[in-house]
Amino acid sequence: MPYPLSKLPYGLRSRLHELAAPVERYHLQIAAGNASICPPIQKVQKTKDCCLDFNYNNGEVIDSETHCPPKPIEYEKDGLVRYGCARIRVKNANAQNLAGPFDYFLNPTIDLVFKNCHLSLPFLEEAAKIIGTTPSVRFWGSTNSAYRLNVAVLMTLFPNVKGIAFQDAPFDPTWMTDIALFDQHNLTRLELTLTLEQYKMYSVDAIEAFLRAQKKGFNLCIIVNDTRRQANTIDYDFEVAVRGKFETHRRGEGFTHIDFRINETETFLYLTDI
Repeated sequence: MPYPLSKLPYGLRSRLHELAAPVERYHLQIAAGNASICPPIQKVQKTKDCCLDFNYNNGEVIDSETHCPPKPIEYEKDGLVRYGCARIRVKNANAQNLAGPFDYFLNPTIDLVFKNCHLSLPFLEEAAKIIGTTPSVRFWGSTNSAYRLNVAVLMTLFPNVKGIAFQDAPFDPTWMTDIALFDQHNLTRLELTLTLEQYKMYSVDAIEAFLRAQKKGFNLCIIVNDTRRQANTIDYDFEVAVRGKFETHRRGEGFTHIDFRINETETFLYLTDI
């Protein structure tokens, strides 16, 4: 039978403060409505609208936007809980050490970037426990080439996510059918970085059908890395195939479209009749 924490002797509640991580103390005190649940009160500090870098190679947390040069934050030393950060970049982390700095920082509210992390299902599950409410997640590289990211897994673990980006990170080519598994979802933007060979796996008809199945305004960003072709040219077969299905100019905002980038060229292709 559960025992109310508020009825524990003061000494034991103080001990709970010592055992709990700063963010855990904060949540306990907020839930209880006062600091007596695990005294003393957990101090908090609002950060400016900035980007923080969590570098797991050296254990540093860097304020990378509001200071020049970037300024390390001694988060373990001052024991504060910080909140209000717009973006967090997690670098070189794995499933075992990911949680560390997040004991001192409340959830990012806009964008989460994983750069050169050892991606795996346990890593994603750990990330979802800590920051599962994030609306945007970007995977930038990976040190685990054996693991491929799966859109359905990500949409399940991060149910509020509106934007997913794979930037030079391995992912399953089944992303269209994976998204179709969800009758209702919040995803409005998907960014894929492909080689020319990977890009040619997808037919224009399949991409068109996929986009027509999404809510109006969905943005599919396809970035093709092809060093064998000259810059400032778009793939001829693709250009011919999209005639009658997409158009390059539409007035207003919120139209379903592909943001197609190949080498130096960026082209916006809007679905017709939607």
